[in-house]
This record gives sequence, C-alpha cells and structure tokens, in this order.
Amino acid sequence: TTLVRSLGGSQATGAGAGHRDPAGPVQASNPRAAAAEQEEIKPFAFSPKLDVNYLVNLYENNVEYATGLFSIFLDNIRQEWGEIRRADMANNLTLLCQLVHNVKPNFSMVGLTWISHEMEKIEASIKRNENTATVPALIIKADKDLQMYLPVIEEEYQHLLAYQAENPQ
Repeated sequence: TTLVRSLGGSQATGAGAGHRDPAGPVQASNPRAAAAEQEEIKPFAFSPKLDVNYLVNLYENNVEYATGLFSIFLDNIRQEWGEIRRADMANNLTLLCQLVHNVKPNFSMVGLTWISHEMEKIEASIKRNENTATVPALIIKADKDLQMYLPVIEEEYQHLLAYQAENPQ
C-alpha cells in the first residue's frame, strides 16, 4: 500500500476560491497550490536481509512505531544478550530460561524472526531438561546470528530515521 499526503491543504470556499471544471477536480486559483496538489510518499522498504513480510504486517507502514521499536531493541539487546551469555556460562538454567523467554519477542520486532525461533528452541530444551550440550550449542548459533545481523539492524534504524526526516508527518 502507498501512503498519499495532500499538500494543497483544505479546499477554500466562497467567491474567488477556485472554480469547478465539470470534467475534473476543483481548480485552485493559486498556482503554487495547484502545483503541489498531491505528493505521493513511497512506503518504507525494509532490508531484504530481514523478514520483510513480518515487518510489513507488524508495522503497516507506521514508520514512527517501527523506528521506536528498533531504537528500543538497539538500546537493550547488548545488555540483555550479555546477561544470557553469563547465565549460560554459569550453567544457571533457571535464569537462562527466564532471560531467553523475556528477550525472545524482541528479535521478531526488528525482523530477526529466525532468532526468535532459536530462542524458542533454547527455552524448550531447557524446560525438557535435554542434553546439557544442546543449549550452549543453540546459544552459540543465536549469538553468531545476532553478531552478524546487529549491524543490519543498526543500518536499518538509520534508514528509518532518514525516511522520517524526508517524510515528516
């Protein structure tokens, strides 16, 4: 879907405000208003490195909302992930399960849905008391994915900010 913004403002009424062409829309008597009647704003295009379909459905072209959640993710993920790594190294599975459960949806909100799925696997493995080697291996995989995609999220956040600056509401 494309968001369209009218720049011509509201239509004036009364004498001299404009005239109607029976075959078309109101003709503005102000040439500047006529030239800027409508401007089409292209929807924000998320990086194909992310789960674009998920992001489009989640944000429905609400770039301000997306920008806010990307910012929250970037502000918190390093500390949250550090806590997960420390709980894993200490083999504190109760705390690890809780931390993984809390951070799990945050990956989806920035289009890293596959990392959310990895978090689900970690949480399920802990709850089933699976082999102790399974959980660290899953965390190492998630960590590699996070380290690889964190720059993508940072870049996408900058694109969101630039898009907002170019298309003020």
